[in-house]
Amino acid sequence: MTDQNLRESIAAVQHDIWAHRMRYQLSQGYPDARYPGCLIVPAEKVERWTRQMNTPYSALTEGEKESGREQSDKVLAVIKDITPADATKIYKDGDRWCALDGINLQEGTAGFGDTPMEALRSLMENYESLA
Repeated sequence: MTDQNLRESIAAVQHDIWAHRMRYQLSQGYPDARYPGCLIVPAEKVERWTRQMNTPYSALTEGEKESGREQSDKVLAVIKDITPADATKIYKDGDRWCALDGINLQEGTAGFGDTPMEALRSLMENYESLA
């Protein structure tokens, strides 16, 4: 998966999370006969949501944290969809280290070095030379 595809996939999940939240919030209001098309949101909901948005995650209740975890699981599902072929692999190749982006050396981009960090630097230099 390319960076652009990953970005779009995560953006789609973020939109779904936002839409889920908006559906919930809009379902908590009731129509205001004085102002057609407007909703009145009960004060206790506004107070609770205000408290939640002003509270650090670490200080939320377990129930509130669990709601956030359920939403984060949606993003994690996209990230877990990335196949190992999409990740940079670092491995020993003979007496040197190889950093490989791609399925294999013939189809991917690689860098070599005496240490894993040198191999990664070499990989980055190879990418820069392609630009």
